[in-house]
Amino acid sequence: MKKAIKLVSFCSLIISGLILVKNIPFGEQRATVYAQDASDNHQPSPTPAPVIIWDKNRPLTWDDFQGPIPENRQEGIDAESVTGVHSDWKIESKCDPIGNSGKVKCTATATNVTAQATFDPNTSWVDPEKKTDKLLKHEQGHFDISVHFARKKKKEMDKVAEKGVTKEGPAADADKLLKEAEDELEAALMKVCDDINAEEDKMQKEYDDQTNHGKDDKEQEKWNKKIENLLK
Repeated sequence: MKKAIKLVSFCSLIISGLILVKNIPFGEQRATVYAQDASDNHQPSPTPAPVIIWDKNRPLTWDDFQGPIPENRQEGIDAESVTGVHSDWKIESKCDPIGNSGKVKCTATATNVTAQATFDPNTSWVDPEKKTDKLLKHEQGHFDISVHFARKKKKEMDKVAEKGVTKEGPAADADKLLKEAEDELEAALMKVCDDINAEEDKMQKEYDDQTNHGKDDKEQEKWNKKIENLLK
């Protein structure tokens, strides 16, 4: 019996509904964003704050917005929340002989599947003259939308992981079959991630457009109720 185990990490960053970086390892997340900052002559804090994991008992505060205001900020944008979904999983695979047929059955499965909504304080920013409870509620909405899609992503990835991928063929091709099963499973998981990222991107943009970045009180109240229902 041949066995193999590998760990795959995946992350997508979103700035107030606009995708900035897609499909990057979670450990490279902050370094990638800092590279973006450096191009705008901004330098990261020498002691970056840890990424915040969404918690219903831990709402955002203005102290969490520690990033510099971009020099090329869009007109009418008073704050930006860098939120995203960090997903990872472990792929385990094995090949077993099929009786005395000279063939093997190679199976790849995924375990330890996670999906967490995150907020990066180091690149999220606010105009200090524009801090209001209303704007903070709007920015919390972006984070809450991310957790809705984190939950959806976890549910869909669990379905793919539970099903797994199986390949059969000559024992001499065990290594090839093992890799094919792993690659097919990984591709299926990544497709779930990409599809749901696109759904989130669309909703985040709709949220900003319809509420005019939190300035339209009537539309913001509609979205507050919608997001509350999404999190039930």
